[in-house]
Amino acid sequence: MRVAQQEGCVAVSHGCTGKGNDQVRFELAFYTIQPSIKVIAPWRDPEFFKQYPGRNDLLDYAEKHGIEVTSTKV
Repeated sequence: MRVAQQEGCVAVSHGCTGKGNDQVRFELAFYTIQPSIKVIAPWRDPEFFKQYPGRNDLLDYAEKHGIEVTSTKV
């Protein structure tokens, strides 16, 4: 959120699949820091979910298109 604010962003996104409470934690933190922020949650979009029902589908897409995916754990 610090970077989003520095960059003047009006929206942020997260990749939570909606199968757990991560999406709630992220969004509550976003709204606590900046109540006016718009949160984009792709897996809540029916068209997105139909095309990419899980993370492995996105990883397959990335591999097919030569997109490197790295994982960072905080």
